[in-house]
Amino acid sequence: MLRRLPLPIPPATGETVKSYLQRLATVHDVIYEEMWHWVSAPINGNAKQRIIIGERLAAATGRPLDRLAEALPELDPDTNWLHLRDTPQPACPRCTARHPGGTVMRLFPLLAYACHRHHYWLGPPDVGESPALRHLSDFPDLLSAQRRHGRLVRLYGPMTVFDALVHAFKICAVLWKNGPEETYGHSRWWLWDQRLDQLIPKTDSVGAFSHSLCYAAIYPEAVTIAGLLAHPVWRVKAACPLGDPDTDHRWEFTCEFGRRLGLEDYYPEDPKHPAHLWADHHAPQPCMTPATFPEHRVGSIDGVSPGPPVRALRKHHQAARYFAKKRYAANTLIYHQHPGAPVIETYYPQSGPYARQRMRLAAEQRTTPGPG
Repeated sequence: MLRRLPLPIPPATGETVKSYLQRLATVHDVIYEEMWHWVSAPINGNAKQRIIIGERLAAATGRPLDRLAEALPELDPDTNWLHLRDTPQPACPRCTARHPGGTVMRLFPLLAYACHRHHYWLGPPDVGESPALRHLSDFPDLLSAQRRHGRLVRLYGPMTVFDALVHAFKICAVLWKNGPEETYGHSRWWLWDQRLDQLIPKTDSVGAFSHSLCYAAIYPEAVTIAGLLAHPVWRVKAACPLGDPDTDHRWEFTCEFGRRLGLEDYYPEDPKHPAHLWADHHAPQPCMTPATFPEHRVGSIDGVSPGPPVRALRKHHQAARYFAKKRYAANTLIYHQHPGAPVIETYYPQSGPYARQRMRLAAEQRTTPGPG
């Protein structure tokens, strides 16, 4: 029987229903599965698929449904899921310090990579691992990049910037892998290596390894490149053919690309250079559509996606062991799928064990129109 809980603690902003119910169960010393059944109902009579009933949760907590919906995206019918990450992740511990009952799991906006108020790295979540909540007191450039990221979203929109940033991450990772020779020895490589050594100490490479922190190492430069890839004028210039005798637009694009990385007169002639690959395959295409949280939670018994697959965890630990030996994060980022993003086949330097799957997904993405 549904009863009013004596301690109706409030939900945190952006919190998932499962996280909120788990905290309520902990505070009231109740079994979580029982509480989930109190506030949910079967979908089409299927006992293994249940959906949260907002009125029941409101009755159990004594909080109006509209107030709950302001904090819990799953209860708000107007939630734009495309603007939120597809994977719940731990919230900033300082932001949620007044919420008892355990760790708050929330759905962050696509642009949330750092908590600027409390200086914690949030980043894309790691698959099935403990959160990479790193304090950024020694990394003012990451906080500055988060501000610039927000300005780009206000200027071009979240979908366009999401597409541009995911491609910028891949481009920077391939450049990092190729080394500084093609840029005449003047590049950001040394800064990426130095930043990575601070984020993941050499004394604990395996234990402290995190895909999210590897992304943090190149985040400032990726945001800089994303500003170029999202700009409509530069997208048009990049779409011009390489070596077109009637225009220098592609060379203007690569020169601007190099300038944003601190390189003057940058004219890479290799058609497989990552900037050219993006220009040839992605500049003329619509922006990619991110995966959403509702797509992952369908079919689960408590309204959320199951734990990470064994293969994903195995690949994570393999990457950690490889990183511990080589201290080489470029390959890790090239072959890692950014959360919420479709697989991008373009930048893979060679076929891998999942090349056929990547090619199929890439072909599907090219044929699926996305918002601009």
